[in-house]
Amino acid sequence: MIDDKSSPALLTPTPAPAPMWQAVSDPVPVPDTSMLPPADETALAGGDMLQRVAQEAHATIDRLADGVAPAVRQLEEGVSSAEGALQATTDQIRETRDAWSASLRTAVRKNPLAFLVGAVAVGALISRIRR
Repeated sequence: MIDDKSSPALLTPTPAPAPMWQAVSDPVPVPDTSMLPPADETALAGGDMLQRVAQEAHATIDRLADGVAPAVRQLEEGVSSAEGALQATTDQIRETRDAWSASLRTAVRKNPLAFLVGAVAVGALISRIRR
């Protein structure tokens, strides 16, 4: 069994020795040999540079937009005229289709037996070709 008087001594940690780099004192100061500007000047220069870059980017985008605008307008006009021509052609095809349908209906109503015989003949021809 462990004695109560000796147990606190066992539980108390011993201090670790100081690292060598902390134990040695450097009597000679090290000169500042950095080539970088002080932090305050760097922050100001970085902010100014960022603002200049942003302004140049805005100016470049404005120049590009001004140069592209006429081409976009010309493209819009071309698409608009093509759309008009396509719509006119579609209307013309629709009218032709309706005229043919009306003409066919009139012909079938005048001669139903002839169209029935013609349909049977076309069906027989298709069935012979498929064999």
